[in-house]
Amino acid sequence: MNTRSVSDRLEPLYQPYISAFADLDTYIEEVWPKTDAEYPPNLNQTLRFFVGAMQSRARASFLLLQANSYWESEIVLRSLLEAVVKCLTFARRKDVDALLEQFWVELQASSDRKTALKAAMAQELMAEGSEDHSIFADLQNPEWFSIEPASNKQRRRSLDHQWSLPELVRKLMDESETTEPVAGLDAMLHSYGLQSEITHVSSKYYDLLWDRMIRGAELEALEDTHYCRQMTDALFLTAFSIVLSLQRLNVDKAKLNRPIEIAEKFSKLAKPYREEFARIRRPD
Repeated sequence: MNTRSVSDRLEPLYQPYISAFADLDTYIEEVWPKTDAEYPPNLNQTLRFFVGAMQSRARASFLLLQANSYWESEIVLRSLLEAVVKCLTFARRKDVDALLEQFWVELQASSDRKTALKAAMAQELMAEGSEDHSIFADLQNPEWFSIEPASNKQRRRSLDHQWSLPELVRKLMDESETTEPVAGLDAMLHSYGLQSEITHVSSKYYDLLWDRMIRGAELEALEDTHYCRQMTDALFLTAFSIVLSLQRLNVDKAKLNRPIEIAEKFSKLAKPYREEFARIRRPD
């Protein structure tokens, strides 16, 4: 019978994990090239934007883990994966100028058009002259938002496909699309798929819950390794993205080892928990 929660059992990893991300913050402050703020953002700002999103999602995931909400943590990690793939897209794809235009201008206009269409439907339900009616009218104002013409529906669909995570991953592994392909990203799609099942509260999510309910003596070790995997994934993916971003920004290669060293240091601390689960599953 469990006497301590997974968050209690993994408490020895808390401070090292927090320290690892603090070390990454310090590294970025020291090494990341400085740039003037622009809008739309330039490549430097764009890469930094995605790395910042990873860091904030890693913190949110960690808070959920401390509350024993490891399924909810997976939902946040799904968003982290999206930030990783988009970051790597700008770090490794050849057509980076066109991608910047698509992401910051065309996708924004497409998003504003979708918002305007939904606002128009909602406005019809509001009393004319009411504050809500006025708010939904404002969301359709082309002077305030970069709303593209309604006739561009086919273009919006094409953009949505091009910027879907599976399509971005496919192109990142394609030598003809990248300065250097990123190997192994297809494995990320497996995690993303399971996280999507949890996000959308599907029958597969129930299967995952049921699996935990029927586990026997290995339950604690399974929970511990699940917890460790989430922390190490968030840390390694963030560190990896930082390195590839700085490569794209032409930072001296000699300065690029530190992020992975930080991630590996934490991984060594988490290794005994993963090994314990492997030992229980496959006893000698």
